[in-house]
Amino acid sequence: GRSCITPRVTEKGRLLRLSVKFFPIKEKIKGSDSTVLLANYYNYLYESTCGKRCILFSNSKGEVEENIAHLKRISEQKHGGDTYLVHHANISAALRDFTEKSMKNGEQPVCTGATVTLELGIDLGRLERIVQTGCPLTVSGLVQRLGRTGRRGGAAEMRFAFRWDMSLPPNDFYKEINWDFVMCTAMILLYTRERWIEPTFLPKLPYSLLYHQTMSVLASSGAIQPRELARQILSLAVFSHVTREDYLMLLRYMLENGQLERGEDGSLLIGEKGEAAVSNYEFLAVFTVPQEYSVRCGSEEIGTVQSPFPPNSRFALAGQAWEVTELDKKELRIYVKHIDGISANMWMDTGNEYVHTKVMKKMLEVIQSDEQYGFLDEAARNRLSDRRTTCRSAASLSETEHAVLPLSDTSFAVFPFLGTRGAMALQYALREMGFDANVWLSRYIPVCIEVHSPKGAQAVSAALSELKRNGADKYSFSIPDNCEICGKYNDFIPHPLLKKQYVEDYLDTDDLVNIE
Repeated sequence: GRSCITPRVTEKGRLLRLSVKFFPIKEKIKGSDSTVLLANYYNYLYESTCGKRCILFSNSKGEVEENIAHLKRISEQKHGGDTYLVHHANISAALRDFTEKSMKNGEQPVCTGATVTLELGIDLGRLERIVQTGCPLTVSGLVQRLGRTGRRGGAAEMRFAFRWDMSLPPNDFYKEINWDFVMCTAMILLYTRERWIEPTFLPKLPYSLLYHQTMSVLASSGAIQPRELARQILSLAVFSHVTREDYLMLLRYMLENGQLERGEDGSLLIGEKGEAAVSNYEFLAVFTVPQEYSVRCGSEEIGTVQSPFPPNSRFALAGQAWEVTELDKKELRIYVKHIDGISANMWMDTGNEYVHTKVMKKMLEVIQSDEQYGFLDEAARNRLSDRRTTCRSAASLSETEHAVLPLSDTSFAVFPFLGTRGAMALQYALREMGFDANVWLSRYIPVCIEVHSPKGAQAVSAALSELKRNGADKYSFSIPDNCEICGKYNDFIPHPLLKKQYVEDYLDTDDLVNIE
């Protein structure tokens, strides 16, 4: 209700330099050397980062460590100096701080391998280039990373590099497509031509946060009457969709489990078990903190890992290889010594990535189009052309209104090109209609829904038409008991509320109108 003035800001057009290169790692050609093919990939990364102040982004900590280890080795072989650093959440604060200062204050070339930790929020000074292995997780992420360069009037430059094992055995056609390559092309088009990024998604039923805020209010206020507690909590905008009945269910559950206690006057206060949760220093964070082992070389902390590597095992961290000398499970510490060479690391990268329907629709447009995109190199153009031909050949097998492609006499693949929430809703809607249906994900991309239907493709197509026309009631879906959205305090939330949260915030039946 407040009056305000919105400034009208005009900006000059930005110059963008974008390129996408594709590297086949193994070929189905007799006599081809996969070692040479993989070396071509890392040599390109080296050529793109050598002598530059840049960031090499990857989508996982394991890939960051692998890339930097290979680039360090190449740089050592070519006497290029040690200009490669690592920055991600499992690197110690001291090493992250050193990396940030090296990026911001120095003028010498330096390349930092990073995940989302350097996507935004940290001033890194003047960067000349961004290199990305694979596809950014979102259009927003692509824009944030691209925006790291091109400041102070310069051109913003971002290079994408994809590698793909071409020797994989024949499979269903859609499982042979590197969909993140197609999605990257779609994301570049969405930003450069439409200036579109994903809208902010706000969950309607953040019950884990509801528990956290309830305990926080009680910790600061002491005993408080239930009515006054509900007034304070439910008046917060983030809980505007939480009903008083649901909040009452949560409070009763917390009383039953010792999180809360009742005073003689009927007021609520933190119970004995609740005190243990609130007094823990990790209570301040609303996100889950996994158990991690501190990795130490002498007195210096290198970082953390989630796996308790046994003595004599080797792993990568901070762009270097280490060998375990001692494991202290009680103190959660791993003592290591530095070794030469390259080691792998089994990182447990967690978290859900949701693809927006508009991104999926643009991917469909890319596949159906004959346009050649100037930012793709020859190998990438050939790969895209080949995949377009494959998809068109497969689509010609469909004799139904929708893209229902036969896998066998009773098994079919449905390509609705919906976002994650819409695809999951379609899966449950088809199950409600008597089909055995499961979303098939390529990493986190909802490529298709595999459907078993003894009645044939026509029955599946008719069901899709009905859902596109009439929608579905997601509250009537039969949801498995173990389905819930991850939350730090889910153990303190009654299961009916967790199930309700899953249905409300993870399934989007309104998106069914966009079924292809």
